[in-house]
Amino acid sequence: MRRPGYSLVAYLSSADYCVLSSAIHEERVTLTQQTKSPLKVALVLIGNELLSGKIQDSNGYYASKRLRGLGVELTRISIIPDQRPVIVREVSKLKADVDYLITSGGVGPTHDDITLEAVADACKTTTFLEPKLEGLIRRFFKDRTTAHHLKMAQIPVGSTLIDVGENTWPVVRIDNVFILPGVPEIFRAKFEAIASTFRSGKWFLRSVYLNVEEGMVATLLERLEDAFAVSVGSYPKWRNADHKVRVTIEGRAVEPVNEATAYLVEQIDAEQVVRVDEPVVED
Repeated sequence: MRRPGYSLVAYLSSADYCVLSSAIHEERVTLTQQTKSPLKVALVLIGNELLSGKIQDSNGYYASKRLRGLGVELTRISIIPDQRPVIVREVSKLKADVDYLITSGGVGPTHDDITLEAVADACKTTTFLEPKLEGLIRRFFKDRTTAHHLKMAQIPVGSTLIDVGENTWPVVRIDNVFILPGVPEIFRAKFEAIASTFRSGKWFLRSVYLNVEEGMVATLLERLEDAFAVSVGSYPKWRNADHKVRVTIEGRAVEPVNEATAYLVEQIDAEQVVRVDEPVVED
């Protein structure tokens, strides 16, 4: 029960917190550890146009939502310029830190399309004219084919081509790096062709919408996250909303998410709880 006398939030006392932690923390951590750990993926968006504001990025948002739906932990989205040393440095670092790295952009025929060469450098190899890709280019452009067109077929030595359809440009992969184009429609199509590679269990999410100031629940949310071994987010709303803050509770298993949500609601005065998502269930 909520404690009487707390008009807004019943914070956990130190004694309560110790009891709560000893009762459930070890069990929840064990359950979380038994759940399949998510793959870690990073995304590198390459292009001067993204940094200058000429083009509004949509690939990062699309990939982040899709990867979350696939159970992935997206650890970073980097936006970097069309500069070979910068691309080499970023790809070299991230490919060593994650299970998979996805790049977007810089694979066209113009002077600033240098992603393929830079990724080759990062993978400590060179590029070569890949015969299948050369054939696709020559069939499409016929006698209009130029050296600039063929530049798109110069891929890192050791790459694998992932077919995504007959007479369709494949996805280029080297090591744990997938090299995708930057044009949003094409990026999405290529991403979907390889999406199954990233499937990694599932995230379970519930939201609690509160009519309280964010700072008033900060201590409670911190302790909630630690005690139930879940990830807690807090997102304030300033205008035109029926709530002041949305609290998200997310985890890799159903029980901790539902139990943490129930406990949070129990600690808030009923009139301050606007609404709560339905309990999550296993598929």
